[in-house]
Amino acid sequence: MEKTQFLVRLSAAMDENSPEFRSAVDIFEKHKVTEKTSYQRAIKPIVKEILSSYFREDSYRYHSEIIGNRCFERFPILRVVFILLILVSFLPQFGGVIDTAFAQDGENESSEEITQPEYDDFSESKYYTFPVKVYGPTEGEWGEALQDALSELNKYIPVELIDIYSSPDVHVDAPASQIEVATACKTTRAVGCSSLSCIWNDVDEPPDCGSDVTLSENSMYKTATMLHELIHALGVDKHAQDPNSVMFFIENDQTELQTADLDLLWEIYPEWKPEEN
Repeated sequence: MEKTQFLVRLSAAMDENSPEFRSAVDIFEKHKVTEKTSYQRAIKPIVKEILSSYFREDSYRYHSEIIGNRCFERFPILRVVFILLILVSFLPQFGGVIDTAFAQDGENESSEEITQPEYDDFSESKYYTFPVKVYGPTEGEWGEALQDALSELNKYIPVELIDIYSSPDVHVDAPASQIEVATACKTTRAVGCSSLSCIWNDVDEPPDCGSDVTLSENSMYKTATMLHELIHALGVDKHAQDPNSVMFFIENDQTELQTADLDLLWEIYPEWKPEEN
């Protein structure tokens, strides 16, 4: 579906003289047509831009709360988002091909090719496709903490920071209030927690997994805590006994993976363990 056809359907659904419609048109115009691509890559940047114009980009967790508080009355522009999502139901679904793609500055999104491991069994709760895509804060101390933690983790297992909320594998919520942490972690003593959930649609196919990481605004060691919880988010459900390790159960300032940490990681992901000479 071409951009003009898409806008025709949008104008049929709402007043084309309305501010909401003009806002949607302006957003379309900012994105340049580049190549054939999937529905997900084409429409997600547009939806993200509309949302981020009304919300902090690193706080998508507030969306559900606002929707629950009659968001249409408070934020009429959100009608555009829902209309867009309805309209794209006419498009081929995920993995389908449409005629237009929208990329900032006309640049194609690309990532370094990674050789995927081969598996005979998919029974474990873990990730089987790499890099593992992580979405979270990109600015301030927490943004720096996330980038530093991923840089360290990426030395041993492929992970990637994405800046568009498009079905991430791991969603990092930071900083969160202590009440939010207590709710997510089910304890008032935690400075962070994470959860990994997997759904098996076919025993012969990798499960569909996703992780949520919640980190307290009161954490003293942001990078260390971020790294600790990211490892849990990958499926490591144990703690290390070494007090100098990242995975020690008490918060510390360790930001480099130690032998005890790697032993836990290789237990879940032996396919990424370097071969011994």
